[in-house]
Amino acid sequence: VIPSSRPFPVDPDEMEETHQLTVRAVFVGCVLGAVVGASNIYLGLKTGFTFGPQLFGAIFGFAILKPLSRIIPESGLLGKFMGGRFGPKENCTVQSAATASGGLGILFVSAIPAMYRLGLLSKFPQQDVGKLIALAASAGFFGVFFVIPLRRYYIIHQKLTFPTPAAAAYTIRSLHSNLGAIVAKKKSLALLYTFATTFVYKVITNYAPGIVTCVFTVTPAFFGAGMLSGNNASWSFSLSKDALNPVSWFRRKELDPEDEDQTPIEDRIPTPWWTAGLFLSTIMCCAILATLFNMNVGEALLALILGFLFSFIGVQSAGQTDVNPVTTVAKASQLIFGGIGKGAHLALNPSQMLNLSAGVITAGSAAQACDMTGDLKTGYLLRAKPRNQFIAQLCGAVVAIFLTTGLFILFTKATPCILYLPDSGKCTYGAPSVAAWAAVAVAVSSPNLPIPPSSGYTAIALGIASVITVVAKHYWIPKKYYSYIPNWNAIGLGFVVPQVFYSIAMVFGCTFNVFWKRSNPASFDMYMFAVAAGLVAGEGLGGVFQALLAIIGVDGSSKRLQL
Repeated sequence: VIPSSRPFPVDPDEMEETHQLTVRAVFVGCVLGAVVGASNIYLGLKTGFTFGPQLFGAIFGFAILKPLSRIIPESGLLGKFMGGRFGPKENCTVQSAATASGGLGILFVSAIPAMYRLGLLSKFPQQDVGKLIALAASAGFFGVFFVIPLRRYYIIHQKLTFPTPAAAAYTIRSLHSNLGAIVAKKKSLALLYTFATTFVYKVITNYAPGIVTCVFTVTPAFFGAGMLSGNNASWSFSLSKDALNPVSWFRRKELDPEDEDQTPIEDRIPTPWWTAGLFLSTIMCCAILATLFNMNVGEALLALILGFLFSFIGVQSAGQTDVNPVTTVAKASQLIFGGIGKGAHLALNPSQMLNLSAGVITAGSAAQACDMTGDLKTGYLLRAKPRNQFIAQLCGAVVAIFLTTGLFILFTKATPCILYLPDSGKCTYGAPSVAAWAAVAVAVSSPNLPIPPSSGYTAIALGIASVITVVAKHYWIPKKYYSYIPNWNAIGLGFVVPQVFYSIAMVFGCTFNVFWKRSNPASFDMYMFAVAAGLVAGEGLGGVFQALLAIIGVDGSSKRLQL
């Protein structure tokens, strides 16, 4: 078993990669990240869940570029950009670009839609394109730049596991082994077949709703989500429905043999790169928040500082448990800015705008930092150049800013109830995170707290229970029993998701995994992720296609088109 705390041993048979950062790797990575980003907007608006694109990018990147590298000649202009041998380190560049371009979707399934629900922006998002792009850019770039010092602390010194990024590194290594081509073909075909079947199913059920409502709603994406999340998170999500060192950041100029990070100095990210980027992104963020959202410099800096501090919590949690609680933790910023708004005697609307604008920056930058740190863990294990990963991340971040903004406009134009609930309160998209962010903003900005005492007492009791559970887990309960301890983050999310069938689908998915792994471990190891990723991406892209059909007026909402 290869440990996940240090880089993989050098394979003597591994080919020498002369080009790890290529146009083809960044382009394919951004396209694959865009696919996952679209799926995450769909899934996030449905239930608040989003999933990382690391493994999706690693497997599909190999499936696309490995054959392409054999077909295109290495010489000539075409070969310069698209040719050459394709190895594990360039494969890491693909997943780096995919991770970055698939991010930032969390902003558009939480705080930003909440602004529209509270009437703080224009009536329609397409009227605020500039503001939305500016907000996404502020959170995205700041998160990419301040993640660099976190690499040394969490990956080199603390040696956190980062389960999914480590799995991506193992996958890339195995794909490029002697048997990698056979394994990659099997996984890619399984993913492709599952994706295509789910996509077609999603589109067809739009025109034949009776297929899914005869007994209960069938949602392949959350069956796949249950497979990926495992028993603990899935059952915890169901439970609420059914039962209720800065100095070390700066490197020496020469490689110290005693330094645990043996990445060559010339391959590391130069300090001027990330410090200058951090400085410029801070100035940009302050300018945007001051001119477009009426925040002063002090308030903008406080939002950035909170994003930096919350990223420590998110990275620590993701590195140990693979659960990123940033969106939950970031709501603490709403409490802080709620107090600032009351202290400044702001009117209701300006106070709520301050609250949610700061929340976007805090949650977005912290979430981006968590994703990028995990991505750097993958590169560390594969001995990829951090400098190349950093460039790929910046390219992906640019794609994510425009992609997520466009997808948000697409979905809200096709389904306006995402922003403005009808009197019946029913909408195709439950948008639980939107409701949660809007509720907290209203609560902390109102003159009188609009919460009944019983709700407050229940919240305090659950908060105490979660703290006691976490302390007991880390100090008294043996690790072999960790899987039986409730995941309070998933339980809390379950409380705000109105539809029960999502949790049921996740429970079915994780239970299916248990039986599959017991009956055929080899098949499980080979196909589980490919099948789960195909289910999630297939339904997500099917939702995007449905939104396009709705805009041109030929979706299943018309009775004449229903079967």
